[in-house]
Amino acid sequence: MQLRNEKVWRYMDFAKYVSLLNSSELYLSRADNFDDNFEGLLPKRVLNRLSEVWRMTPAKVLEFYNYCKQWVYINCWYKSEHESDAMWKLYSSNSYALAIQSTREKLESCLNDNYKLLDIQYIDYEKEDVRQIVFPTLYSIKRNHFEHENELRIYKEDLLENKNVVQIINENGNLVWKANYGLKNLAPGDSLKVNLNQLIENVYISPNSPRWFEELVRDITKNKVRNNLSCDIVKSAIGENYLY
Repeated sequence: MQLRNEKVWRYMDFAKYVSLLNSSELYLSRADNFDDNFEGLLPKRVLNRLSEVWRMTPAKVLEFYNYCKQWVYINCWYKSEHESDAMWKLYSSNSYALAIQSTREKLESCLNDNYKLLDIQYIDYEKEDVRQIVFPTLYSIKRNHFEHENELRIYKEDLLENKNVVQIINENGNLVWKANYGLKNLAPGDSLKVNLNQLIENVYISPNSPRWFEELVRDITKNKVRNNLSCDIVKSAIGENYLY
């Protein structure tokens, strides 16, 4: 069940936080730059079925979907009602890190018609099936190895909008997607302009950060001339001592 006030988190280092404040933009990475090689690809059963329909080898079908990754842009968030020690360790390489906390409703309010919110479903790529092979569906599934990420992602693609990249043609009664493999995407990613006061509910500071870093974050976040954000600044409670 999707709750509009569900909390979502984006963990980042200090440099990315400053960039967010300066630009008021969320950066969407290209899908072909992700570490997961299965990103945007078909589960095995779907791949074999599509290979028969398209009369292509599975390798050729995968070539098509791998090519299309460069035209898909993603920004990842973590769904949870509380901060996560594991996420701090995964996405912050040192003590100078932060997490911006928003809600599903706030995040959705920042999107225009070119962007979608996708809840990730975690499946067994060897055994499970999906009924639709449209691009948003393929980018809303991941292998169950990544279930700990509990991900909500902002999604954008420039495939069907750009007829020079991909076309759907009719071959003997079957709709087949054809790609212009000579065309390369020169854009490193995509940026979504947002209202930071509308987006950010709280900013959390790494549990291992020193006091001076906390004061620095408060200063640049509340700077009346540049940012003047209305959100609360919260030091992570994970590193607190047990007092009784």
